Amino acid sequence: MPPKSRNANSTGFVFCDHCSKTVSRITFWRHKRDAQYNEALAANLSNPLQPTADIGPSAEEELEAGNISITSTEQALSDLSDVDDEDAVTHGNQHTTAHPSPGRQASELVHELTYLYNQMQIQPAGVEDGSTHPGHDEVLNEPQTTRSDEEDVESGGSDLGAGNIAGGVEGAAEWDLEWDGLPGLVDDDQSDAGGEDLEAQSVDAANDHNVSDSDNEDSENSSQPESSASLNLSSPKSGPAPELRLLWDLQAARNRAHKGIPEDSSAWTSVKAFKLQMETNLGANGYQKFRNTFETLELPALSTLRQEMAYLCGLEPQLFDCCKNSCMCFVGPYASLQACTYCSQNRFQPDGQPFNQFHYVPIIPQCVSLYSGKISANAMRYRSQHEFDNLLDLDNSGSITDIYDSILYRELRESNITVNGHELPRRYLDSPRDVLLTGLTDGFQLFRRGKHTAWPFLFVNNNLSPASRYQSGNVLCAGLIPGPNKPKDHDSFTYVVVQELTKAAFGVQAYDALDDKMFDLRVFCPWKCGDMPATTSAYTGGKHHGAKHPCRFCYIQGTRIPGSSNINHYIPITRPGHPPSNITSSTLKLRSHQDWMQQAKQVDEAPTQAERQRLSQAHGINHTAIASKIPGFRFPWSVPFDLMHLLENTIKNYIDHICGDFKDMGSGSESYILAPSVWKEIGHATFASNKTVPSTFEDRSYMTAEAHLVWATMYSRILLRNRFTHQRYYTHWCRLISIIERCIDFKSTAESRAQLRSDIEVWYDEYEKIFYQYKSERLPACVLTIHAWLHVPDIIEHSGPMWAYWCWVMERFCGRLSRAVSSRKWPYASLNRRILEIGTLHSIRHMYALEDRLPPYTAMYKSKNTPSYHDTEHYPEVILRYPRTILYLDSPEHSALRRRIIRHLITQYDITANVAAACIPPDVEQYGRLQIKDADTVNSALGYSLKEENTRDATFIQYELRVDQHAHQRNREPVFRQMTFFGQLERIILCWLKPSAEFQVKNDMLVLLDVNLCDAVQDRFGFWEYENFRYREIIDGKSIRALVGRIRDRGKWVFVQRSGAMEHAEYTD
Repeated sequence: MPPKSRNANSTGFVFCDHCSKTVSRITFWRHKRDAQYNEALAANLSNPLQPTADIGPSAEEELEAGNISITSTEQALSDLSDVDDEDAVTHGNQHTTAHPSPGRQASELVHELTYLYNQMQIQPAGVEDGSTHPGHDEVLNEPQTTRSDEEDVESGGSDLGAGNIAGGVEGAAEWDLEWDGLPGLVDDDQSDAGGEDLEAQSVDAANDHNVSDSDNEDSENSSQPESSASLNLSSPKSGPAPELRLLWDLQAARNRAHKGIPEDSSAWTSVKAFKLQMETNLGANGYQKFRNTFETLELPALSTLRQEMAYLCGLEPQLFDCCKNSCMCFVGPYASLQACTYCSQNRFQPDGQPFNQFHYVPIIPQCVSLYSGKISANAMRYRSQHEFDNLLDLDNSGSITDIYDSILYRELRESNITVNGHELPRRYLDSPRDVLLTGLTDGFQLFRRGKHTAWPFLFVNNNLSPASRYQSGNVLCAGLIPGPNKPKDHDSFTYVVVQELTKAAFGVQAYDALDDKMFDLRVFCPWKCGDMPATTSAYTGGKHHGAKHPCRFCYIQGTRIPGSSNINHYIPITRPGHPPSNITSSTLKLRSHQDWMQQAKQVDEAPTQAERQRLSQAHGINHTAIASKIPGFRFPWSVPFDLMHLLENTIKNYIDHICGDFKDMGSGSESYILAPSVWKEIGHATFASNKTVPSTFEDRSYMTAEAHLVWATMYSRILLRNRFTHQRYYTHWCRLISIIERCIDFKSTAESRAQLRSDIEVWYDEYEKIFYQYKSERLPACVLTIHAWLHVPDIIEHSGPMWAYWCWVMERFCGRLSRAVSSRKWPYASLNRRILEIGTLHSIRHMYALEDRLPPYTAMYKSKNTPSYHDTEHYPEVILRYPRTILYLDSPEHSALRRRIIRHLITQYDITANVAAACIPPDVEQYGRLQIKDADTVNSALGYSLKEENTRDATFIQYELRVDQHAHQRNREPVFRQMTFFGQLERIILCWLKPSAEFQVKNDMLVLLDVNLCDAVQDRFGFWEYENFRYREIIDGKSIRALVGRIRDRGKWVFVQRSGAMEHAEYTD
C-alpha cells in the first residue's frame, strides 16, 4: 500500500501554496522567503542593465565593520532578509519582507548586485587564494590545472558541477550508484555503447530536477549562473535565480559570522536553554517545570525551542523507510519494494505510514558550517598547514606522525578524483579547504539486558589538529541505523552515506568566513573503521572472521578442525602436524585494490548460485560493497584494523588462556594457567589501587576497552611478576604489552617500525608454541584477532598511525547517546532527536562564531582567578597552584621544616649554617598544588586541604638529584651521579631569601619541595618498590620529574607511572 500524504494539521507540518505539498515548517518558511525575495527584486529589477567593467560601490557607500566591508548593496540584501524569527517560530506567521528603499534606482542596485557577484566568483580550488598550495608543485611535480572564470561559472566549480547532481540522496535517481549488478552511474563500457557521455547525462538530469520540491531546493543551492552579465529572475514558485541565491547565501553567511547572536537577545537565551536541556538530559516534563519555576526567564516551550534551533542552523534530517526489524533500508534499487526481502515484513502500516525509518543527518551542511565562522574556519586549516611536515625528511627517518604521512594519503594527493570509474580533472584534496574525514561505525547495546542495538555513523574531522579532532564537540554524526536487530543488508543503509559523499566529491557551495568569500567545498572520506564484524558487513563485503579466507589484507587460507562439527576456519601460520614454517608477515602475500575489485566482480557476475558460492569462498568476498563507490576508497588500506577492538579482544583472549577459560582447551603440554586464588589476589590488588593510583578486575565481563588497555599497560606487569611457573610466559606477556605501547605512540620511524615488525613476528611465533602447540584440537587459539597483529606495521605505513582511526571516540559517543534514552519502549526516537540536537548545536556554534561563548560543555562551577605562581625564567617547568597560605618558620611547629631548609641551602650552595640561617625569612608562602608543565598536577599532603573521600592519592613524585658518590669521604674529589628517588610531597614552599653580603645568589626566590623520601629499591624486572619511608628532605623545584602512583602487591608498594597519553580507568568492586 503506498504511503499517504502527511496530515497538514500534524505537529511540525503545514501545507505550502508554492509547491502544493505538505512540508515541514522550515521548508514552508524557506519557500515563502524565496517567493518574497523574487517579488521584491522583480519590482526593482524589471529592466536589468549591463554592468560596466569597473563598476563598484563608492567609498561613501562602504560601512566598515571589523574585517568585513559591508556595501550598501549588502545592506539592502540584509534588509530584504530581515524576518521576525521569533514570531515565525512561535506563532507560525508569515515572514514580512522589508523592500528596498524607494529612492534607490533599479539600475544602481543592479550594478552593485552584479559587482558583488563578480567579486565573490568561485575560483578553482588550486588557486583560491591567488596562489597554489604551498609545496604542492614540489610534491606532485606537475603544474596545477587551472580554468578561466568563464569555464568555472559555466560548470559550477568543476566539470561535473554540483548543480548537475541531484539535490540530496532521495532525489538522486539519475545518479544511482551501481550496486549488486543493478544499473547506476554509467560505467566506461556503457557510456561508449549509449552514445552519451557522463557530462551530457548529468546536464539532462539537472534539467529534469524541477519535478520534486526537495530536488528543486538542492539544485538551486548548488547551481551556478551561466553568465554574470545578466541577472535572470526565475518564477517565484521555483525559488530565486541561481545568481541571486548566491548573493543571499553570501549575505546570510556574512551576517551570521559578523553579527552572531547578541547576548541580550531572546535567541541567545534560547540557545543556552537548548544547550542546558541537552547536556542534562532534561525531559519535556522537567523542562516545563523549569519554565514554570523561573518564569522571569521567558523561555519558550520545548517544541518551540527545538524549532527555533532548527531555523537558526537549517539542519534537517532526511527520512528513509526501513524494515521494521532493521533488516534493510528501502533506498536505491530497493526504493519501490513494499516488503522486506529478508523477513517479509510489510513496509507500510495499514494507514500508509512506514513501520520504521532511518533518520539521516546530512554531513555536507555540517561541514559547510565549519567554515561559516572565523574560529572554526581557521582551525580547519590544520591539514593544509601540516600535511607536508614529514615530506622533506632530512634525517631520512621515515617519520609517520599523522594520517597525512600514510601511503594512501600520498597516493590520493597525486591522483585525480574518480567517481565510479570516471576521472575528474582535479586531484583529491588539492584545495586547502577540502575536508578529510574518517568514518566510524559500530553497534552498541542500548540496555544491559535485552537485545536492542543501534549502529551510529560517526565521522572524525582530520582537518583539525590531533588534539581537537577527537573531542566530542568536533565529531560529526550522520545518524544511526535503528534496531531492534542488527541490519542484514548493511549496504542498503550505507548507500545513503555513499550517495552524499559522491555528491560532496564534486563540490558544494560554502562560505569561508576567514577569507570572506564563497568557494566550492569538497568532502572526502577514504578511511572507514570499526570492529571486524562491523567493517565486514558495512564496508568490505568480505567474509566473517571464521571463513576460509577471513583476512582482508592477505590471502592466508584457514583450516578446520579435522573430524569436528565446528564449521569455523582458523588461520595458523604453521598447519597442524607440520613443522614450523618460514612464513612471516613480510612473506604473506598482500591483497591489492585491483585484485579485490576484480575478484568481487567475478563473484557478482557468477552465472549460477553454486559458482557464486565457490568463488565467494575462494576469494573471501561475498559481493562488491557499496563503500567501494566512495571516491578515494582503496581496499584494503581504507579499512584498517581498529586498535581499540584489536587489543581488547587480544587481551581478553590472552587472559582467558592463562585463566584456563579459553574454549575449555586447558594448557595442553604447557603450564601457563594461573590458579583462581592468584586471580582473586590480583583482582583485590587492582581494586585497592584505585585509591593509590592518580585518576574490579574480578568481574571482567563489564570492563571497557579502555579498562583492558590501562590494566594491561600499567598494572599487569607488576601484578603478574613471579606468578607463572616459567619465566618465558611472563616474558611473552611483556612483549605483547611493549608492542601495544608502541602501536599507540604518536610517532613512528622506519627504524622503529622495522623493530616492531620483528618483535611481532617473534611474539606470534612464541604464541603458537605456547597456546596452539601445533595441534589440530588447539586450532581455536589461532583466531583472526591474533593473526591481525602481523599486518600492523604495514597498516601503519599505508593507512597512518593507529591512533588516527581508532574507535575510542565511537565508544564514548555511544555512551553519551545511551544516556539520552528516556523510554525503553521508544528508545530510537530519543536517539534520533539527540543526534539531531548535537548536530544542531555544533552547527550553531560554528555558524555564529560562538566557540568562545558557547563551550562544548557547561562548567559546573564558575572559574575563579585562583592565586598561582610561575617563574618562566628560573622555573619554567613548574606552576604553583591554589590554595596559598603563609607559614611562619619561627613558630615551634615549623622548626623542623626550618632546619631542613637550612640543610638544603648548605648542601646546594656550599655555605655555612649561620649564613644559611640568616638568609631564611621569618615567613614563607605555601601552595597546595604543583603543576608540571604540559603534564600532571601534584597535590601536597599537608598543604592541600580540599580533599574528598573518593579523592585519589596524587602526592607521590619521582625526582632526580646529583649525588656525590664520595660524600662520606671528605678528602676525596667529589664524583656526582644522577640518581632517581621517590617520595611523598608534603609541602610546596615559595621562599624569598633575605639579602646577605656573605651569600650572593642570582635568584633570590626559590621553589622548595618538602618530600618524605621512600626507601625504594629496584627489583630484577626494573620496578621500584618500597616498604618504609627513610627521612624528610628539601629539594629544589627543578628536580621533580613526574607524578607516580602506587600498587600494593604482596606486602610491598610498587610505583607505577602513566605511560603515553592514555588516561586512568576506574575499576569498581
